[in-house]
Amino acid sequence: MATSATNLVHFEGRLIPETEATISPLSAAMAHGPIAYETLRGYWNEDRSNLFLFRLHDHLARLTASMKILRFSEVFTRESMSEWIRELVRTNHYTEDIHIRMSIYPLDRSGPGRSPERSGIVIGAHPRPDRPPEVAH
Repeated sequence: MATSATNLVHFEGRLIPETEATISPLSAAMAHGPIAYETLRGYWNEDRSNLFLFRLHDHLARLTASMKILRFSEVFTRESMSEWIRELVRTNHYTEDIHIRMSIYPLDRSGPGRSPERSGIVIGAHPRPDRPPEVAH
């Protein structure tokens, strides 16, 4: 489990407590809805005392493609996003399986059908415990 009292998220360029990561209900993201997102898992290996991110490069490639499809003018690089994810994981000191979600959204109110000039990003991670075995009927 994360050892920090408050779970941190990467929000628009910095690590902050997730309770402080807010988006205005009047933002372009809420008004027009062109949000690109991707999720991935991290698996804790007790023997190696390390967290392994599952197919990070593939997930970031899909996220980058989604940003391009949505015609975001500002497309974050895979290298930047990879470093932000790794920093987030290291800072939260996870020692169990986790679920990571990355969301890219417009910061400008350029209107529907127009590409946003600036993009915001939030990356969050939460522990994901094992699911209980299914009950046979």
